[in-house]
Amino acid sequence: MKIMKKALMGLVITSGLLGLSSCGENAVIENVYEISEYSAVAQMGWNIVTNHELTTFGDKKSYRLTTTTEIYGPIATGFETKGYRSIVATGYYTSIVSTDGIAAHLDVTLDTAGRVYVAQYGKAWGRNTDILGSSTMLDTANWTDAMTEIYEGGAAGLLAAYGKKQTCTIEVPSLDKEDTTLAYRMVTVPVDAK
Repeated sequence: MKIMKKALMGLVITSGLLGLSSCGENAVIENVYEISEYSAVAQMGWNIVTNHELTTFGDKKSYRLTTTTEIYGPIATGFETKGYRSIVATGYYTSIVSTDGIAAHLDVTLDTAGRVYVAQYGKAWGRNTDILGSSTMLDTANWTDAMTEIYEGGAAGLLAAYGKKQTCTIEVPSLDKEDTTLAYRMVTVPVDAK
């Protein structure tokens, strides 16, 4: 039953993500950049993996930032999933030559998102003080009264919480063709812009 539930949830989440292509219709993917983070909750034996994927589109400099967090463990339970969350934000971006001085790096500013989609499930979210402490799916572009019962801030509040203006540094191999060690990747995780 657990496997069936997870498979169904994955299908629903994937369907939602596919609908969030970018700000423009029929946008063409320009590049995809990724970076991952790992942490642990030692007292509980839980492991936390967060993946950030920035997809840029060639239309009007639009982006899709997908942040997935999976909490699992401990080893004694066979790395059972304790919680899964996917946050997808879409909007527009600008980029400039990076201040780190590396030719293949760009500093990217992700403007405040115009749409945010959040899906999460698992008991881990009910145990923390996060603003979304349960299993849920919310979409600012398709907001309903039922969603307001789950998240009192409404669509505007969800955008304010998860669609903040952010910055990150990316690596673009085509900017330094002499260096064959480069890859399309995020060099830094997205952080709130000042």
